Amino acid sequence: MKVHPLDSEEKASWAFMLIKTDTPDGHSWSFRTTAKPNLEVLLGALEIRVAILRKKLHGSVGLTVRRQEG
Repeated sequence: MKVHPLDSEEKASWAFMLIKTDTPDGHSWSFRTTAKPNLEVLLGALEIRVAILRKKLHGSVGLTVRRQEG
């Protein structure tokens, strides 16, 4: 498995990976980090990525994104 490289001016400080694995029962998801992450920073980054993915999915297949009341 290969990971896309960073830009030349970027230096990694830590990583969080979401990995889809093949298992005897089908598929599973694993999470791995290179070091203990700052959980607030990780959550903020994941929220931004989810918002980007929702926008892409909404535009590409016409999905309606519903917000959960909470």
